[in-house]
Amino acid sequence: MLFYLDTEFTSLKAPKLISIGLVAESTPETSLYVELVDGYQLADCSDFVLAYVLPHLEQGSARMPRRQAAGRIARWIASFPGRHTLVNDHPWFDVELLSNLLGSAWPARLSRQSQVFDPNGVRDYEIATALHHARRGHDVRARLHHAGDDARRLKRSVAAVRHLGRDPFTLQEHREQAPAAAMTG
Repeated sequence: MLFYLDTEFTSLKAPKLISIGLVAESTPETSLYVELVDGYQLADCSDFVLAYVLPHLEQGSARMPRRQAAGRIARWIASFPGRHTLVNDHPWFDVELLSNLLGSAWPARLSRQSQVFDPNGVRDYEIATALHHARRGHDVRARLHHAGDDARRLKRSVAAVRHLGRDPFTLQEHREQAPAAAMTG
């Protein structure tokens, strides 16, 4: 089973986990969203995070200490039968931040290798159109830079590419060739 993963974190330069969203590929859709109350401080957050991530935090029952969050996530994943693979859209942060949170609680049936879905730079019109509609979705309340909502968008985007009969994890074949750019942030 696939689990769609998204995280929000303090900055690109020194990322510390703020929140995590996981959506299972199950029907009906099942998801888990957690916000951390420890492990970072406001001073760790970039201006972008202060303006666009923190205002979307839900507070309430999703908030918990790192140790409690790790146990909850590990138990939730382990409650699904079979082998599991993560799908994420950022090859550098999401899985590493989850791994640091879970530590030795990493579920035995969860692969440490993720499938990366990176639609950036796709120039195939059919795929680009499907992705545009999938990202918009049907929920006008969906927030950008909210780990739970972004994980749902990721799941819809992968499904949209599959619906076209394409492999969502080989989109590089449909990209415009461009030099690699350094990340900024």
